[in-house]
Amino acid sequence: MGDAEPDQPGDDVAAVKAGGPDRRATVLEGPTSRLGQTAVPAALLTAAVALLGAIMVLAAIATHDWIERRRDLRAAQDVAATGRAPRGPSPSISKAGDELSWFSADDYPKESMRRDEQGTVTVRWTIGVDGRVSECHAAQSSGFPRLDAVSCGVLVKRARYYPARDAQGRPMVSTRERRITWRLPEG
Repeated sequence: MGDAEPDQPGDDVAAVKAGGPDRRATVLEGPTSRLGQTAVPAALLTAAVALLGAIMVLAAIATHDWIERRRDLRAAQDVAATGRAPRGPSPSISKAGDELSWFSADDYPKESMRRDEQGTVTVRWTIGVDGRVSECHAAQSSGFPRLDAVSCGVLVKRARYYPARDAQGRPMVSTRERRITWRLPEG
């Protein structure tokens, strides 16, 4: 048995040379897969796909929040233009348009600033038939009770709504839920 002839350049088969008496074959040359040489590209590809998925989820959440804020703002503008809340079943409508406008940097607890506490709290509150917040609690904590408490405190103190209406147009109790992010400035 002699040497095997190398295939033409560009073929996917590597040239092989027969070994000595024990007849082991060894690869002399030929095309190789770059992904097969190391696990790093596969790990990078997996990480990139995971990152892309996370970005898509965040974009969907941001789009949902934007649509909800636009709906609330349009409803508040309609109420402001007509001077009255819509008849028939309707959700509660913020008199300010955007609930986040009730919050300011002055509301950030001083102790939380000193301790570098920041996070996102999901608050759920009840709106009475008078359009005022009657109950509030953290549905999902920021991890810092001070930030959770001040979120509800601001809503109870400042939030004003056109109350939700039942099918007959009478004011009724309703609930709202919103994420509030407390973030310290960089530096």
